Amino acid sequence: MLHTKGKWKRIQKTMGGICLVGILAVSGMQMNYDVSAAAKPSLSTKKVTISLGKQKKSSITIKNRVKGATYTFTTSNKKVLKVSNKGILTGVKAGTAKVTVKQKYKKKVTKVGVVKVTVKKASPVSNKTKSYTYGREKVTVKLSDYVKNPSPDAKYQLVSNNKKIAANITLQAKKDYKGEITLKEAGTVTYSVNETYKKKTRTICKFKITVKGATFNKKAFEAQYKTVDTEVAIQPMNYMQYTTKDDSITFESSNEDVLVVDGDTVTTVEDGEAILTVYNREKVLATVNVKVAYVKATGVKLSKSKINIYTGETDDECIQTFTIETVPAGAKLTNVQVSVLNEDICSVNFYPEDENVVEVIGESEGTTNLIVSNVEGDTLATIPVTVIDAMDTLITSVKTSTNKLLVNMDEDETVFYFEVLPSYGYANNCSVEVEDNTVCDATMERDEENFGKGWIYVSGYSFGTTNILIKNEEDNVIATVPVVVADTGYKAPSSVTISPKNTGNTDAEDGYSLKSSGGNYILTIQEGYSAEVIYKVGTGKADYTIVVNGNEEVCDVQSSNEQAKEFQLK
Repeated sequence: MLHTKGKWKRIQKTMGGICLVGILAVSGMQMNYDVSAAAKPSLSTKKVTISLGKQKKSSITIKNRVKGATYTFTTSNKKVLKVSNKGILTGVKAGTAKVTVKQKYKKKVTKVGVVKVTVKKASPVSNKTKSYTYGREKVTVKLSDYVKNPSPDAKYQLVSNNKKIAANITLQAKKDYKGEITLKEAGTVTYSVNETYKKKTRTICKFKITVKGATFNKKAFEAQYKTVDTEVAIQPMNYMQYTTKDDSITFESSNEDVLVVDGDTVTTVEDGEAILTVYNREKVLATVNVKVAYVKATGVKLSKSKINIYTGETDDECIQTFTIETVPAGAKLTNVQVSVLNEDICSVNFYPEDENVVEVIGESEGTTNLIVSNVEGDTLATIPVTVIDAMDTLITSVKTSTNKLLVNMDEDETVFYFEVLPSYGYANNCSVEVEDNTVCDATMERDEENFGKGWIYVSGYSFGTTNILIKNEEDNVIATVPVVVADTGYKAPSSVTISPKNTGNTDAEDGYSLKSSGGNYILTIQEGYSAEVIYKVGTGKADYTIVVNGNEEVCDVQSSNEQAKEFQLK
């Protein structure tokens, strides 16, 4: 038996060892599962293109780095690409190479990934020669307009072949490869875009700049003013091109009886011909023949095709305006006239010397036409005019800025906006009423700047609900806005307990009913029943109305936390 017992102990030891190994194995499996479940380190990209030289920051990003691990970067071709221990790439010469990224963690080295790197030399954005035209001014240039893949270790210079027009300029990487060229004189300059890298200079591309001095667009001027009517103001500066602050543009008339110059404005006086000379720095830029003679207006351009006038309380509400331009442009506006077919409906004022404005004034409701004609009596345009008396317009509906209104008893007034329809209607033709004026009061005020709009001011008197009614002049309700007057700090009772219990029908035949209306609670109970109102949260004030056989008793209840108020009917 002793031998058997010792044997059993050895078996227990052996089984214990097996169990321990099993536990460790299971634990090891669990550890392996956790590691594999976590996101493994990886590279954000598989391909990278860089320029020659050392890049400003790493182009290779390792995702899901392991804390405590170290990472190494190696290049497959050091003659093309170098890489630092932080992953900073340096392009040595044009070509391709691979960067292998490895991780070392707890003496175990694993490969994270491989990135293919292409190294490119700086090259032209376009093979075609670019050309630009400017006046004598300062122009901002940037290397990216001409060169792609510039090297951060290279110097880029725009070399001029005509320094009288514009000088050389250097574009530096730390200044975003930007610079400013000063174009000094008229002419053409060719710029070579040169790159100096490792003491070697090469031309990547070229571009041209044509610099123009101030010019006068004689062709456009003559097309506009081939023949000009008398008393017409001309602005020849509108036909100048490529002018700069250094330019001094002046004008001179050969015959001031026909053409008078006053600063930048040239005015035609009487029939005849004159030569207008344009100078820049006392040098003649252009000479233009100007013929002054009567020009017949053959057409007009109008800023409006129809006129609608809505009359109101003030004169401003009865006026509409539009402007006229003559065709051809050389025709004088004083040779154009505006008339009204029916002067009882509207009148008209024309101000040809004041921005070509025509003023139409509504007189009475109706429709008519404005006739625009020349002095020969030829009709050039017809404009329909409609005059509507907003004072007599029936309001059919109202748009309000709110669909319902909450009025706080703590505030003096609550206001909302309204707009009548039709939009040309008159707001004062509306009125406002309150269904229950014991709850609140409402007043209306018209917007003085928009006679079809206004405001409604509401003041709360007691807790409850009612409706604001907006009516038209025929006393029809055209809008209804529900109103709740309450104390915004008030919180309703959480429960009401009725004794004895019943179904709580609203007609109170089975004992009681409870209805809420805004901040008011109406409790209807039969004789022999009692009600307990329990406040679970908050504080506040509410009115409770007890109705017994048609008779009402109002109880003012002041509540606090966990306070109960009992109503007992005997």
